[in-house]
Amino acid sequence: MMSLIYHPIILEHEGVEKRGFSLCEARLQGTDDYLFLHFLTPVNFLHNGVYLKLEPDTCIITSPHTPHAFNSPECDLVHNWIHFLPSNPDQFLQLGLPINQIFTVSRSHFISPVFQKLKSEFVHKEPYWQDCISNTLGNFFITLARELHKENEFSGYLMEQNEAFKRFRIDLYKRAGEDWTADKMASQLSLSRSRFTVLYHKFFHVSPIDDLITARIEYAKYLLANTNTKISVIAGQCGYTNICHFSRQFKKITGMTPTDYQTALFLGYISISYNKAR
Repeated sequence: MMSLIYHPIILEHEGVEKRGFSLCEARLQGTDDYLFLHFLTPVNFLHNGVYLKLEPDTCIITSPHTPHAFNSPECDLVHNWIHFLPSNPDQFLQLGLPINQIFTVSRSHFISPVFQKLKSEFVHKEPYWQDCISNTLGNFFITLARELHKENEFSGYLMEQNEAFKRFRIDLYKRAGEDWTADKMASQLSLSRSRFTVLYHKFFHVSPIDDLITARIEYAKYLLANTNTKISVIAGQCGYTNICHFSRQFKKITGMTPTDYQTALFLGYISISYNKAR
């Protein structure tokens, strides 16, 4: 047997505990080994003296003698876990993996298959099973570190993009009457149309074209309320070349035609509301 990087002690693949399960007093002094936990269902977890309600795909790596506890009062508990001893605890620091800190893995699809393999080796104990578990666990922690690194990088990227999209959206509402297309919008942020559309929907929960239509109708409402301009001219100022198309979209959003809207304003049936950007 080769020198083990990770010495396995006991583990479980998608272990199930019935609703009401509680592991509390037994763990208030921690364990004598390292423990990796991956929860596939909601769980209450004692962390730094406070119980936190954790969502699925939450993980933690605890070091020896670190107090922890968890319970599942609302549903069956499903989790992957392994007790182990690393030959060099500093390797977690080298990988950038958090110790005694709760973290989530958005793309967690790789975790359960790894634990299925670990469980098979642990149960059958064929020749070199410990070496296989050690190597599999080593590769698993590397993959986990890579995923967390990608998510941290992507999170920073999204924050930057979110600010850029907010600025663009304000500009879009100010210039709603221009001849916008999805390609033209995307070019403003130097993105492909498909990438732009995905991010726009992620940030604002609406497609860019639907948001443009809303911006145009908002601008039309403002012009109808504050000017004496003909409806056909307002349609053009709002980016429409066909007044019938303008009227259909206006009614679809407001529930009335531009003429009816103008009349309702005049009679005081509705109040003026217009937003340049939401």
